[in-house]
Parts: sequence; C-alpha cells; structure tokens
Amino acid sequence: MKNLIQFFLFAIALAVGAAIAYTCQVDINDTIVYATAPLVSTNYMRSRYIAFVEWLYNNGYLNSMEDNAIITETGLRMNAIITAGASVLNFNLKKGTDTDGPGERRLATDNIFFITHIGLYLQKIYVSGASLIADSNYPLLTFPDPNHFAGAAAGNDASEADSLNLIYDGKLTLNSAGIDRLNEVLTEDLKFVPDSQTVNVAAPQTQIERPQWGPTFEGRGLKEMHGNQVILGKLENKATLYLGSGNKALIHGTATIGNRAVLKFHGFEFSGSFTKDKGGVC
Repeated sequence: MKNLIQFFLFAIALAVGAAIAYTCQVDINDTIVYATAPLVSTNYMRSRYIAFVEWLYNNGYLNSMEDNAIITETGLRMNAIITAGASVLNFNLKKGTDTDGPGERRLATDNIFFITHIGLYLQKIYVSGASLIADSNYPLLTFPDPNHFAGAAAGNDASEADSLNLIYDGKLTLNSAGIDRLNEVLTEDLKFVPDSQTVNVAAPQTQIERPQWGPTFEGRGLKEMHGNQVILGKLENKATLYLGSGNKALIHGTATIGNRAVLKFHGFEFSGSFTKDKGGVC
C-alpha cells in the first residue's frame, strides 16, 4: 500500500510539472508567452499583463514561443480644449496626425496599447495676455474644484466649477475603425474628489495648497477597466466625450485663462519583439 501511494504521488508530481512546462515559457525578463491556457494572477496589473501577452500571441503578433515581447507599462494622454458652450469633446489618439499638445502622448502607428485604467481630468490653460505661466504649470484635477475653477456666477448662470461639472455628467465612447470599443462610459464614474482640496491661502501666506494626488491609481483619478480593450495604432482611434446638459456659462474659463479636458489611458504598450537564443522555463 505504501509503495502504491508513493507511486501515485510521483505520478501527480510529473503531471503537474508537465502541465506547467506546457503552459508557458518565461525569459530572463519574466515575459510570458502562452502555448495553451493562460496563467492566473491575483494581482490586477499582473493579470492584465498576462491577458495582453496572451492576446498578442493568439492574434499573431508573437509568432512563436521564442519571441520576447517588448512591453512597457505606460500611458496615453490626449487634450481637448473646452470652448464656450461645448457639448462634445473629441480626443485624437493617433500620433503624427497633428502636433502633440502640452503633455500629450499618443499612440504610434506600429504600436498596440492595452487599457487597464481610464482617467478624466480638468486643467487650466494659458490663452492670452502677459503671463509667464505655461499650460503645464497648471495641475491636473480629478474634479471641478471650486477653489481652483473659481469663476463666479453672474445672475442665474452657473459658476465655472458648476459649468465644468457637465464634463462629469456625460458619456465617453472610444471608437476604433468604426467599432465602439468603449460604449457610453458614464463619466461620473471617472470623477474623484480627494480628501484634501485646493486651499487659497490669504495674505501674507499666498502660496496655494494643491489638492491631494496619489499614490494609488485611484488617488490619481484612474479607474480600473476589466475588459480587454486593445487599441491598434495603425487604425483610426478616437475618443468622444458627450457632455451632460445644463448651463455652460463659464465652462470655457475666461478670456485669458481657459480650460481643457485631459483623457488618460494607463496600461501596457507593445512596441515589437525580438527572438531569444533559448527559451526559459516557468
């Protein structure tokens, strides 16, 4: 009986080892490429990374188990100026179609991006007049902070902050080559109000205290996306934000300091692969 139990244990160990060896290979950079079923990870970003590598392999972007994917955890950022009375904002994801704006990072034609998080932000921008403040000097905010977007309401009109709230009462769509990859995401789910907000300190202490930022994804206004949203740089990709309805009196800011919306995708970007001399093991 003892020998029989030992035999069964040995057989189970061999079966497990064979299954692991058959499932994947890992190179020295811990890049996983699938042959059969994917690995499972309890870490969100790790599981998203695994799902992306599997997608690349299954769709022919990794040709064999000897391919080593060049994948970077990074982000895409697109700006859209908010004009007076705006009802729709368009964000161009494709690099090279026009000049990148301040802080923008768009997707190159040969690359592929896998979305893990989405963030929607507001930022003041320099419009005209004598100012030494460049656009990027203004912080990204995850909600229309009334102490930062402080334009006062006139009569029955909405204040600047209340006007900008329509950004977070709308719907966001991501279209890739005519197909909606994200369909009417409610932007209210992308609004994050931190524990500490803008504080305009009275004289003689005139230094403004900025809102809390980070260190978590949520603390930076980034919402997890649990689908497999993959964007191919060679396709026409455009995100469209449909604003909520309401009074937009000061949504654009002022004649000298305007406002813009900033859309960010965080995730993994594939920029090619190279062939290893030898495969690794799990």
